[in-house]
Amino acid sequence: MNKIDTLKKIIQLGIATLTCALLFTAVAGADSVSVVKMTDDTVIEVEINAIVMEVKVPQSNIVIAEKRFEVKPFTMDGKSGKTRLFDASGNPVKLSFFKEGQRVYVEGYEFSEGDRYVAKSIRLISQTDVRNDYRKIEKMGKVKP
Repeated sequence: MNKIDTLKKIIQLGIATLTCALLFTAVAGADSVSVVKMTDDTVIEVEINAIVMEVKVPQSNIVIAEKRFEVKPFTMDGKSGKTRLFDASGNPVKLSFFKEGQRVYVEGYEFSEGDRYVAKSIRLISQTDVRNDYRKIEKMGKVKP
């Protein structure tokens, strides 16, 4: 084998090794970044009925009532879960379905520091439901002092 053939094999081996290392890093990094790990000691459960303020599909988050909820797979005390998204009829939808100004009901987790939220489920509230809620309030009448 001459020097050129040996040099070609060394370069091919180096390229193959580099490719494998990059693929392994991408796969391992994606798993560790995309799954939010929680325990009962680090979070409290929250429920919010409010307006969507912003939807960021590439970042996998949605702002509801000035709280940014992550829409990602998670583990709670070692049990795997993922954010479930529904339309007003209860049909599964994608994050891109939700739009600014829509009323939603979100169940999720707030980290004890109070600056991070993870959504367990988000459901669109239909306009009919919103109107019915206001009608119930109107029927109750004004509260007398």
